[in-house]
Amino acid sequence: GGDGGGGGGRDGRRSTGGRHSIDRFVQRRGSGTLSRRLSNVADEGITGHIGERYSVGTALVIALNMTLGTGPLMLPYAFARAGLILSAAFLAFCAAVAYVTTTYVIETLVLENADFFEKTESGLFRRLLE
Repeated sequence: GGDGGGGGGRDGRRSTGGRHSIDRFVQRRGSGTLSRRLSNVADEGITGHIGERYSVGTALVIALNMTLGTGPLMLPYAFARAGLILSAAFLAFCAAVAYVTTTYVIETLVLENADFFEKTESGLFRRLLE
């Protein structure tokens, strides 16, 4: 049936994805321009609006997700699949590696700051003595 092109849609017509819904708006004669009608349809799907605030819980989850990625959200699944002892041991190992790495980064920052201030101080003394 349909256009004889091999079917795919519910009524025998070939499915064209989102293009069909756009064509429907182009063909329909209504008030306003095409962009206005599409904008109105898009507005119907919006659940939040400018100026609305997140709850504290939602803000914390978003901040955690932005900071750590989605890794912590998969921890319960990983614990269930690998077992409690293996998962806890691996988590402790990762925490130890993160601690050592953080310590190295902080030590590097301290040494660089000390070197920077030492060079700045010697430069100031040279200018004063000139």
